[in-house]
Amino acid sequence: MMEMNSLNAFISVAKEQSFAAAGLKLGLTRSAIGKSVARLEQQLGVRLFHRTTRSLSLTAEGSLFYQRCAQALQDLEEAAANIRQDKPYPKGTLKLTVAAAFGRSQLLPVLRDYAERWPEVKIEVNFSDGVKDLIEGGLDLAIRLGVPPDDTSNLVVRTLTRFSSAMVASPDYLHRQGKPETLADIIHHDRLMYGTHYRPLSWQLLHSQGEVTDIRGNDRCYFDSAEALRDAAVAGMGIALLPEFIIRQSVNNGELIPLFAEYRTNEIPVYILYPTRRYLTAKVRCFIDMLVDAVG
Repeated sequence: MMEMNSLNAFISVAKEQSFAAAGLKLGLTRSAIGKSVARLEQQLGVRLFHRTTRSLSLTAEGSLFYQRCAQALQDLEEAAANIRQDKPYPKGTLKLTVAAAFGRSQLLPVLRDYAERWPEVKIEVNFSDGVKDLIEGGLDLAIRLGVPPDDTSNLVVRTLTRFSSAMVASPDYLHRQGKPETLADIIHHDRLMYGTHYRPLSWQLLHSQGEVTDIRGNDRCYFDSAEALRDAAVAGMGIALLPEFIIRQSVNNGELIPLFAEYRTNEIPVYILYPTRRYLTAKVRCFIDMLVDAVG
């Protein structure tokens, strides 16, 4: 079992980036701090710090261990506050990853309000469509689109909202190329595709009465960014199939015109993932509550 003194010494050195400064903070000598860290390294079987005569830095293992220790201490502090019937106050660093297009259009207002309400919380956001390991990456939560991963045994999955996509084109494009009168006419038009030439996202639309139709056309350009695809549609480069939350503003200001409003894609879920914990920290719980109120 790890000694609390060794853990406190390690955390203090990691924060201060100095054995001497950590010793002053804890009221111990530099030698005592060094011995405590050395015992911890021996017990774990890994080196926690890179040491030179001029610098001190965490190893990869040390950085991961520090993140987990810091989170555990914060959990203990908030648990103690609950026992004392205090109101846990969000603090620390909130780390999250969010699907890029959804994050920029839907999440930024929530982050602004959260930062204003809880000024003691620092926020780190990764805008990415890639899948990250929440636990290994030291993340508090992820916001993703589509079907959740198969293995979520260590995670809580909570559906936030659902959206569908619609076809749009700019007034300029429709003026130059003509407005398609039927879905079959799309084959004569330029399509702006999400994905790559090898793995494009198919256009499968659902009629309000339940009929499913596969749409084909002249696939001119491929984009790995939904926002770039929307901008290309606004610029008159072709017809795009995009989520409603991305095109809403462009449709409202007349930059894009919806086509075949009776057709939509199947609804796609937006969901939150966070590590399974019997006690959810105040910073995460408050953020999820604000997100659900704003978007859910």
